[in-house]
Amino acid sequence: MSGHHVRMSAIPLEHPPHAEQVPEPPPFELTAREPRELLSVQADLLGRIALESGWDRDARAALLGQPLRMTAACLQELPARLLSPTGHEGSLLVRALERAARSLRLADNLPGLVPGLPRQRSRNRHAWRYAAFLCGLLEDVPAVQGGCDVVSRGFPARWPGGAVSLWDWASAGRHWQLQAAALRGAPRPDWHDELKNVLRQFVPDAGMSLLDAGLGAPRLALEAALLGSNGPPSPLDWLRSHWRSATDVPIRAEAQAAALQDAMAGLRRDGVWTVNQRKSRLWWGGDGLFLVWPTAAPEIAGRVRSQGRVCAEQAGELARTLALLQLADPPLAITTPLGARLQALPLRRPEEVLGAGGLALPDCAPPLRDPAPQDAEAAR
Repeated sequence: MSGHHVRMSAIPLEHPPHAEQVPEPPPFELTAREPRELLSVQADLLGRIALESGWDRDARAALLGQPLRMTAACLQELPARLLSPTGHEGSLLVRALERAARSLRLADNLPGLVPGLPRQRSRNRHAWRYAAFLCGLLEDVPAVQGGCDVVSRGFPARWPGGAVSLWDWASAGRHWQLQAAALRGAPRPDWHDELKNVLRQFVPDAGMSLLDAGLGAPRLALEAALLGSNGPPSPLDWLRSHWRSATDVPIRAEAQAAALQDAMAGLRRDGVWTVNQRKSRLWWGGDGLFLVWPTAAPEIAGRVRSQGRVCAEQAGELARTLALLQLADPPLAITTPLGARLQALPLRRPEEVLGAGGLALPDCAPPLRDPAPQDAEAAR
């Protein structure tokens, strides 16, 4: 990689002579935060990444956790306008997570992949899917590591950049209050040589093995994309040119939503789930259709997996997935007409679970969900 010409477009440069001058933004002040804390408030975006990946829980833990934590350690809460004053209004971390989700959505359409034998095709598809995820997630990392100036507001200390993440430097020196600005002119000396080690820090050994196993050299293509090196065209070049149009591509989450909805409808249609009977999974009342939880979780997961699809095995994770896909709301307490108190998920599409005929209810059917404490007090 070191012999390739370096493309510097990712680094903020001086404005050319006679060009219209854009006022430089004032230095941005921020507080250094632990990466897990930063990610904890991005549950929706992380949920989208999990759904778009198509991987099971173990694969996500092995492949996604380290890159996500390292990206949060690097980008912290730096604003996107630090690198592009007229671009994204949010933080660089949010932009990175959005790009990662879009990249996974586009990954099945990457052009020019070498087919290979059936077993190779599957591993090759996963390798390029992983490369696409990393390409979107880490797009801004070289520009930050090599082209952002961050100083401590309490001590005369400056972040060295390069292969040292912003969080590692801040936490080691207890530099919690920071001030950031974009470097102007040439980047730090030797930044390119240092950044060649960044990929090894961000990607776990399992991820490196997966990248190296892919046909068509996804690891080399990823390094070229992130380090700005000239090289042969790769599927990741197409990916980067299509990030903005990713909303036109069918979302992987839609396929998962359809599989889960079909599983629930099938369990009802085949008589596995009954309605409003003793030990029923489904309870239909004046305030909607409720699915007994977590009792129904393994039945849904088993039906989905029997169709050759991936499905969350843990009831808590499956409930969060149903909520993210807007198929159900979080679990709550209900009281059945038989007097039993149960935990249940309110289903958002009852007609699709019950079937075209549905289930006739009298107009005065009582609500099933237990009233909130303040509602119960008001009813007395």
